[in-house]
Amino acid sequence: MENTQDHLKQTRRKKRLRRFIRFAIVTTVMLLSVSTWYYTRFRPSTALIDKFVMINAAIEHSLVNLKDNSDNSLKMLKVSVKKNGNTREGLDMIKRAESLKKRTAEMLGDIEKIKSRLINDAGDGLDPQTHTVKRPKDQFYTYREMIGLPGGTKGMAYGLEAKLKAYNAWVNAEYKDILKNQLAPLTKVGGAKNPKDFVRHNFRRKPIVLVLAKLSQLQNQVLEDESQVLNQMQILIPFDQDLKFDRIYTGVSAERSVLRSGDTYHATMAIAAYPSKTKARMTVNGKPIKVEEGIGKVRFKTTYPLGKKIWKGSITFKNRGRDTTFHIEKEYIVVPRMK
Repeated sequence: MENTQDHLKQTRRKKRLRRFIRFAIVTTVMLLSVSTWYYTRFRPSTALIDKFVMINAAIEHSLVNLKDNSDNSLKMLKVSVKKNGNTREGLDMIKRAESLKKRTAEMLGDIEKIKSRLINDAGDGLDPQTHTVKRPKDQFYTYREMIGLPGGTKGMAYGLEAKLKAYNAWVNAEYKDILKNQLAPLTKVGGAKNPKDFVRHNFRRKPIVLVLAKLSQLQNQVLEDESQVLNQMQILIPFDQDLKFDRIYTGVSAERSVLRSGDTYHATMAIAAYPSKTKARMTVNGKPIKVEEGIGKVRFKTTYPLGKKIWKGSITFKNRGRDTTFHIEKEYIVVPRMK
């Protein structure tokens, strides 16, 4: 009796095993059929893959040049600021430029990490002969890494989209006083009437070599945006700024402004020159006054008590980037009004 029961149990196990094997075989055949259909329908040709590889190589070569230009722009900015006397405004501009380059380097590094992970995990590493990924036509693993499989965690493309938006918003806000126009969104795809999803448009059903080229293009755009800001900074900090006296006028200075009958009047006459292009700042008794083409208009009402008084003025202008200030004291006399 026991042997019969054991035999029945073994028979049931064998039947379950056979059903499982049949199911596995059918499933495998279906997967192979779907896989064959997918790759024959959606996989790009070898010629097209080669074009994507060439495009990516060209963009990466451009990245090297853009990085060199960025470094040179910062060096030129520092030279310009030093030439102009290391003014506070110039040194602040250098700090802002260094902050921009740091944030840009972080953004470029984040994209580079995604490229490295794709090359190793989806592309099976680099081929030493072709210098490209060993699986250049791969789409499945690329999709898994960039977008994510159904029911799983989201892929790297979603995090990339958020970081690109954050970088773009930061640059536009931090350098709005420098940029003439706001930088275009890095994640914008399509026009205003036909917007498209950044992640799915760029990374869905795309071979790995095309995705790598797109990531390189995004790095290129980030560097170009940085370049726009650095170029505007150089414009705002002129390379050299000499004080040039290009306007002439005649001036008269009297020793006394109030005299009694019979007194001798003393005054000096001179030809004066002034720089018309220098934005001078002038004050009288601590209050700013209007300046037109380098000449300040002094005008104030006299007040009690009567007698001798002195008004004090200052003229401040930039010479080779440094603030230069001259102080003036002028005597005047307040007398009572005669009715």
